Amino acid sequence: MAFPKINSIHPAEDAVLLISDEMLSLEELERDADDEDLRSVEHLSAAERRRERLMWRRMLREHFSQSIIVEYSAEGIPEIKNFPYKHISVSHCRGVVAVVASQRVCGVDAERTFRNFERIAPRYVSEQEWALCEQRGCDRQMFLATVWSAKECLYKWARRARLDLRRDMQIEDIDLNGGTVTGCVAGVGSVKMHIECGDGYLVVYSY
Repeated sequence: MAFPKINSIHPAEDAVLLISDEMLSLEELERDADDEDLRSVEHLSAAERRRERLMWRRMLREHFSQSIIVEYSAEGIPEIKNFPYKHISVSHCRGVVAVVASQRVCGVDAERTFRNFERIAPRYVSEQEWALCEQRGCDRQMFLATVWSAKECLYKWARRARLDLRRDMQIEDIDLNGGTVTGCVAGVGSVKMHIECGDGYLVVYSY
């Protein structure tokens, strides 16, 4: 069965971004899943979490190979064990699922752009970042959505616990028209991230 509404974006030879803005039903996903994928959700009691996990695993199989083996590190991070694109990062929000698979450590975050980011902005936007918004002439709502998503992406990329989105991460540059954003994590150099926008959602990813 063909995967619905999948966008496959190849930013480089050693990475791929997969996006779907239509999630299949849990019943369909469970019916078509193989034994390995079903075992991966045995411990998940929440139906939506089962659905999300089966969905992104199906996306990987549809794009790469039905025979890929996905396992989890001690930190709970998924990895492909039998394919050159070993590193995986996954995100989902309100019907959108995004997966990055890469030969390098990667990160991805998907968000709905109409979410009320103003309410939580003090938790993650610094004074320097507000100044950057003014300098670049960014649309305020898209700026807030992109900064939140970029910092979530950085958090996954850094693989460090207890990072504070405002204190430990800084967005250094943002180009909404060009589809790029650059940020850094305390103690680590700058990371260039890419932006993909769909119908009411955005995906920020690094690879």
